[in-house]
Formats: sequence, C-alpha cells, structure tokens
Amino acid sequence: GLIDGTKLDPLFVLSPPSPDMALIDLVPNPSDRPELAVALYRQDGTPGVNSGTPIMINLSSGSFGAQLDATGSRATAICWSVKGKQIAVGLESGEIVQVTPEGEPKDRIAKPDSLQGSYYVSDLRWLENHVFIATYNLPSSGSPDDDPEHSYEVYTILRDAKATQITFAKMPMDPAPPYGDTTQPGTRFAAWLKGWEPSKHLVFVASGPSTDVGLICCSSGDAGAAAWSTVELEETSKPILPFS
Repeated sequence: GLIDGTKLDPLFVLSPPSPDMALIDLVPNPSDRPELAVALYRQDGTPGVNSGTPIMINLSSGSFGAQLDATGSRATAICWSVKGKQIAVGLESGEIVQVTPEGEPKDRIAKPDSLQGSYYVSDLRWLENHVFIATYNLPSSGSPDDDPEHSYEVYTILRDAKATQITFAKMPMDPAPPYGDTTQPGTRFAAWLKGWEPSKHLVFVASGPSTDVGLICCSSGDAGAAAWSTVELEETSKPILPFS
C-alpha cells in the first residue's frame, strides 16, 4: 500500500519527542514482550556520527516509554537480547551498556584495549546471554565533501559471568568490506541462523557499500574465541549484491 499509493489507515501515528529529531533506527522486541520496540532518534544538526537517545515505544498503546539515557554517552547502535528482556546500547564512546526497558542499567562493557582512537559502536548483535558481535568504526571528517568513514573492526565479545572476565575475539577480516560504492554509509544488515550443525551460529552480514554478503561462523565443536571465524565462501556459492 505504501508503494502503490493506497490510502492506509494507521493504528496510530507517533510524532518524534520534539520536531527537530530524526529517526535513525527502530528495533522491535524479538520475543517475550512483543508490544515493545526501541527507537533511536538523532537531534538534527548534531555534529559527528549518527547518534542519539534510545526511547521505548509501546506499540499497543502507541505511546513513548522510558528514555534509555543512563549511558553517559550518545547511542550509536541498539539491539535486544534473544529473549527480549534487556537492550544492549552501543555508544559513541565505544562502550556497550545493557539496560532494561525501564531504563535501569545492568552491565557495561568497555571498548577493546586493542582499538586505538575514537572508535564507536556502529553495529551490535546479541546472540547469547554473554555473546555479542560488535562492529566498530571511526567517525568521518564531518565534511559533506568527504565519503563516509569505512574503518571497520569486527569483534566477537565473550563474557564469562562467573570469572567476571571478557574476551574480545577480533575477526581476521570484515565479513562485508566496503568494496562497492563507498559514498554510501555502512549501515549493516544481518540474518542469523542458530543450531545449523555443525555450526552453533551462522551470521550472514550485508552492508550498503559492500558487494559481498559475508559470513561469521561459530563452530559447535570448539569453545571460546577458537570457535569463531569469518568464513570465505566458494566463488560459485558466494551471495553477492545486487541480486540481478
């Protein structure tokens, strides 16, 4: 209906919290609380990376909930836990904060020590209670004459809750490198398959400036950082974009 111009009667229309805000992302709850979604708004005219404040939305009542602003830095990426009980917020500072839908902070993950410079979290996926895939990037120059920055570093974050220890496993290569139109921002898209033996996780990754669809794999036969790898598919079976 949106494409062919058919008049649609929406269930509700929810304007931004203030007129000068632009919607960056909208992520629905994947499981236990389907009435909830989290929206990320950017203040128009704000310099730097695409960042803002996540705000809860109740899709049943068509109303805003808590602002998830107890992070100490502007949000650049958001995702839900697998069961939809908490939200992970990637920050402009490079940190990751876990919060409840009511805005209560639960945990905080620092930026990897091996990342030098002003890296921020550009994409975030929460695969298990203590397993994340985070993509970090550097901010662009801010000049409208320059292309977006594509300095991606991809890490699997493995948290040992008992030992209170975090392992950052750096992927040897970006699954969706910017080999295509680098004038496009690197917004990422992922399709995740779980329990596809002999793999525990298969995460297919696409990106705006990339011609390839890459694959991050977690083997069910290994443990820890050794289980994770970036897989290069055979040329005859490699999905590429655009699908012509």
